[in-house]
Amino acid sequence: MMFIEEGIEDLMERLRKSFSTVILTIDLAVKSYLENNPRVDDVMEMSRELERVHNEIADRTFELIVRYQPVASDLRRIRSCMEISYGFMRFGRYAKDIVEVLRDFGELNCSREPVEKAWKITREMMEKAFRSFEEVNEDIAKEVAKMDNDVDEIYSSYLRKAISGEESTKCALAVTLILRYLERMADHAVQIADKTIYMKTGEYGTLK
Repeated sequence: MMFIEEGIEDLMERLRKSFSTVILTIDLAVKSYLENNPRVDDVMEMSRELERVHNEIADRTFELIVRYQPVASDLRRIRSCMEISYGFMRFGRYAKDIVEVLRDFGELNCSREPVEKAWKITREMMEKAFRSFEEVNEDIAKEVAKMDNDVDEIYSSYLRKAISGEESTKCALAVTLILRYLERMADHAVQIADKTIYMKTGEYGTLK
């Protein structure tokens, strides 16, 4: 019979593997834009894998709750694992959205810098968010929330540029969409970091 601690560690190990897939998936999606070489099928397959793993983790969390009736601290961690796996699935869907933009718009010779900058920050946010959760480190979680403003500013700055007519209509639409998906990923990274605070205090939304 599996003890609750072993069950939680099993969830964490599944999340670690899933997070590796998240990074690979979004790296591939963004590189598809930067290199003007859409890898639609590969990204979609990885996105489906993240959804499959989320469903497995959700089933396992329900099993642990029903079987062991965990105390408050364990229950918060188990619940957080399930919610984070959902966040990982969302990352995969945003990666899919990015390559679908590339597929639908065709060849794009647009500005690379804002997408590259936004992805670099978002990627670091994701890594720090998951590390804060693994280590239950509130300081790292708060760093993630501060970084979110940088991604918001990149998106807003490009939007102003697009509205001013400095970019072609095609590029303005495509890059705005891609930056919007990266901004949403950054928001999800903050939500993951917020689970760190939740595990310690039982309160949600303290990083918003």
